[in-house]
Amino acid sequence: MTDFAKPEQVYDNETGEWSVKDLDLQKSIKTYNNSKNRFLFYPWGVWVTAHARQRLFAGIREYGEEDYVYSDTDSIKGLHVERHQAYLERYNAFVVKTIKRAAEYHKIPEDMFMPVTANGKRKIIGVWDNEGNYDVFRSLGAKRYMTLKDGNLSITVSGLNKQAAVPYMIKQWGKYGAFQHFAEDLYVPAEYTGKNTHTYIDGPKAGVLTDYTGRSARYAEYSGVHLSGADYTLSLADEYARFLLNLREVIL
Repeated sequence: MTDFAKPEQVYDNETGEWSVKDLDLQKSIKTYNNSKNRFLFYPWGVWVTAHARQRLFAGIREYGEEDYVYSDTDSIKGLHVERHQAYLERYNAFVVKTIKRAAEYHKIPEDMFMPVTANGKRKIIGVWDNEGNYDVFRSLGAKRYMTLKDGNLSITVSGLNKQAAVPYMIKQWGKYGAFQHFAEDLYVPAEYTGKNTHTYIDGPKAGVLTDYTGRSARYAEYSGVHLSGADYTLSLADEYARFLLNLREVIL
């Protein structure tokens, strides 16, 4: 949740220095409440997120040190799901019961809590689903993991387009070989990342542009943004790298 009441950073044109302006909390709250961009009650974002985090940690504690592998915002990846099936069933029953009570209290149809997926299947919000087993799973930290399931290779890396990167990795190393190269300093060329670098042009530019059909036209702009393909090099977060080093020392 974005904090709307932050100290203001002020730049002095004469001295060329930055300073921090003291926060007027009451003024910030009033400005936020009167903003036309506001459309939800701020504490909703705070407490809904807090409850979701609490439920996630409850699931992590259930899997424990032996079976817990990885978790994201709304998912847990672990071992031996059959050991935890009773917990998942109890939790899901609790969620369904809570939804029924909420629907009754607020006079909202229960199916409003059960959106339809792209495949036409209704899904109850808030329950744990078993998405099946991976053949291979490798994680390099938060939002950085690779999976192989039913012969399909997939990656989740923040800032990297899987539709563009996965075919490149399979072509280079094969499905299983990709796991060996999914590591520190993995390099993906610009044409396979799906990423663009933004170059901001703050001064006026003028000239003639010719498109791919050979047609030319003059242009004159005061400013602009140029997009060009960006390559990608994967690096481990410092905290995760230290964790792996400490884990290695414990094991050895």
